[in-house]
Amino acid sequence: MSNATTTIRITNFETAISYLVANSDDFKPSAKVAGAILVKAVCSRCHGSGHYSYNQIDGTKCFGCMRITPTGAKINQPTWTERVDAVTYARKLKSKRAAQARREAKRAAQAIEAAERQAKQDAARKLIEDAREAKRLAIAEKSSFVGQIKERLQLTLTITFTTSFETMYGTSFLYNMVDDQGNVFVWFSSVAIRADKGDVWTLKGTVKEHKIYRDTKQTVLTRCKVEGK
Repeated sequence: MSNATTTIRITNFETAISYLVANSDDFKPSAKVAGAILVKAVCSRCHGSGHYSYNQIDGTKCFGCMRITPTGAKINQPTWTERVDAVTYARKLKSKRAAQARREAKRAAQAIEAAERQAKQDAARKLIEDAREAKRLAIAEKSSFVGQIKERLQLTLTITFTTSFETMYGTSFLYNMVDDQGNVFVWFSSVAIRADKGDVWTLKGTVKEHKIYRDTKQTVLTRCKVEGK
């Protein structure tokens, strides 16, 4: 494209800028391009925002930009204009859009990285959950009920976990234990006894009930007495 003889027929500011953005690399800043200087009308009321004072019928619509009143009567054109070097403006606009595209690409890449990290975390979490479930099923398969209801038993049990929770009667402590055959025992008590996972207790307790919790047969004990505690 010749920089000295090219002529652009401008119908409106937006059309000209769109053309120049697409072809701005073909022009030099000093080129004598017909229409390189555009006159962009700027509303004297809203200064180009399209919004002015509020009314209940039309909201904040600016009738200065529309150059027509609600009754259909013509009103004056905007009282001042902004002169723009179209080529320079187009190049700045093109650069701005390219920068915006780069920012959007960066945000998209960051979103992809975040999704990949989340996928890895979900996969790791699922592996842990699957391992726990496999362990639970193995325990459930081994466990059987022990003793008869109200029978007093003397047992040697290994602590698997302990926890506590609040009830309307105060703090309750749960001791979950297992014997050498893999049978699961549960004891709810209001007494706090220092216990760590893996501790071995020798105790006497009464069988309160037999119940199944999450497919695992559990022997529930009550009135337990732990030797040495």
